[in-house]
Amino acid sequence: MLIEKYLTRSRHIEVQVFADGAGNAIHLGERDCSLQRRHQKVIEEAPAPGLAPARRAELGAAAVAAARAIGYVGAGTVEFIVDAAEQGANGPFHFMEMNTRLQVEHPVTEAVTGYDLVEWQLRVAAGETLPVTQDDVRLDGHAIEVRLYAEDPARGFLPSAGRIALFDLPEGIDGLRLDAGYRTGDTVATDYDAMLAKLIAHGPDRDAARERLARALGRLALVGPATNQAFLARALRHAEFAAGAIDTGFIERCLDALLPPAEPPGDAVLAAAAGHVRQDRTAAAAVMAHRSADPHSPWRIADGWRANLDGAEMLRFRCGDSEMVVPVSIAAADGGLRSVADGPDIVILDGADQIRLTLVRPIAEAAAHEAAPGTLTAPMPGKIVQVNVVPGDLVTRGQTLMVLEAMKMEHAIAAPADGRVAAVGFAPGDQVGEGVELLRLETGED
Repeated sequence: MLIEKYLTRSRHIEVQVFADGAGNAIHLGERDCSLQRRHQKVIEEAPAPGLAPARRAELGAAAVAAARAIGYVGAGTVEFIVDAAEQGANGPFHFMEMNTRLQVEHPVTEAVTGYDLVEWQLRVAAGETLPVTQDDVRLDGHAIEVRLYAEDPARGFLPSAGRIALFDLPEGIDGLRLDAGYRTGDTVATDYDAMLAKLIAHGPDRDAARERLARALGRLALVGPATNQAFLARALRHAEFAAGAIDTGFIERCLDALLPPAEPPGDAVLAAAAGHVRQDRTAAAAVMAHRSADPHSPWRIADGWRANLDGAEMLRFRCGDSEMVVPVSIAAADGGLRSVADGPDIVILDGADQIRLTLVRPIAEAAAHEAAPGTLTAPMPGKIVQVNVVPGDLVTRGQTLMVLEAMKMEHAIAAPADGRVAAVGFAPGDQVGEGVELLRLETGED
């Protein structure tokens, strides 16, 4: 029997170590990686908030001793779990594991030390000795990193995929670094981890770094697959995070405050969406006018007049489960909100928040309603790893019928109601695209 101590409130603190082939080993301070979802890091920072200098030295010494004990050479990270119930970051700590490589969060250590750890790794691998001693290491200011993921926090952090319609970070914010693996026009597939980029801010103190990073997230335009951009901005501005009162349970405990409010879009958003539609129509009219050489052609008229309409033209938008009817006349020319077309949708950027609206087109809606009832579709592209039913099986609401694997995660396809399995479209190992029919159920509602 293996018995472990249960920590009611814990902090995840890790120490960056470096060692060379000549026997020199040092640490470069610690990183706090306590903000996690599904045991995966989301926000990391250096140094750890509230950590006393004496405890920093103790953690660093323990990490270096671990590296020396195995004759380690190169960059590594020694990870500790801290009992934060009474003393916060300065509580008793326990060794968890050592990662024998640079980690995703190494830029915050580079920011506060001024050292290029990638260069160090290459030089040490080439047989060179470390360029500094432990006494040379100084920490300057504070740095925080957020991981931008293609995932939907409102749907249990379900990974997302698809084409990136826009990826743009305006310049003009000091102390900012963006490490991105994607750009506008790229497609996010399901074959890899869902991380799109890392955004890092460095400042003279924690509050300055936190505000810089939150401001940058508010100016970042990342449109396409669902992301955790707004979720991260809310986390940085949350009162507990601002106070440094963090632990590994922060996200789960504060989740409701970190998600967008479940309410219909406001007037400013609807006006921006109507303005986007009107701009598109004006552009289309301009194209037609350019094509027509006849100065009397009706296609040269771009004043918005249309025949057979009684009063103002109305637009119908859908946002989630809500539908709104908006007169074209409220279209805003410049209300301070940015609109981006993403396929059939209009995405309104309001700081770090995105409001996705679909312009309802009656003909397309009628065709969509012809889909067979009881159809279960794939929420994203992926691979079928488990099929639990065959045609004819009786199932109950919530029962897992299939398991889909995408972006290193498994997703259960559950029965929405009691019924009988009418058809199963795929077997384990099959690759499926987003929206394809996986199974069909016959329910009492059919």
